[in-house]
Formats: sequence, structure tokens, C-alpha cells
Amino acid sequence: MGQVKAYQLTSPEFMSRLYFRVLLGYKLNLKNPRTLNEKLQWLKLYYWPNNPKAIQCADKYAVREYIKEIGKGELLNDILFVWDRAEDIEWGKLPRQFVLKCNHGCGYNMCR
Repeated sequence: MGQVKAYQLTSPEFMSRLYFRVLLGYKLNLKNPRTLNEKLQWLKLYYWPNNPKAIQCADKYAVREYIKEIGKGELLNDILFVWDRAEDIEWGKLPRQFVLKCNHGCGYNMCR
């Protein structure tokens, strides 16, 4: 059996409230959000998960299609490779300097 993480045992709202309190030091008000941070949490929990464009734009790879659709494709950097699994990376084919970015989250970048 795999390791169970706390967020798997509770709701996204509970975890947002917990992290919000720990990081910002005050109680998250989702019924009447007033601060920018509260409004962002409300959007994260209730609006963005149901908005197809927001879902597409949160995806580092899929957002590229949206950028092209709106006529701004010239702003995109080149992608050399795309892999579905880390095991498929052919390290010898990478340039001397590179950045690897995971599509499933933030803070998982690898630079060389």
C-alpha cells in the first residue's frame, strides 16, 4: 500500500483553510472574501476547476495552443523535447544548458 498524504484524507477547502491560516496568520473567509488572497483562494476552489479555459491555461503545455489561437505564438519559447515519464529522458541528447519543467505542478524545475 502506498503512502497516504494528509490532503488525500480531507477536502481541498479544509487544506486551503489550514495552509492559509498557517501561512498568512488569519482565518480564510470564503463566504465573503475581501482580501486579494481570500479571493484567489475562492477562485482556486470554486471557479477555476469548472472553467475549461482556466484549466487549459494552468497546463504549461496546453496553454501553448491557447497562445497560438489568440495570435501570440511568436511569444512562445522553443520546446526541444516532451516526455510522459522521467524514465524516458535521454540525458545525452540534452544541450549543455537546459531547463526541465514538470507539467503537474510548480517548483519541480531542474536547471543545468
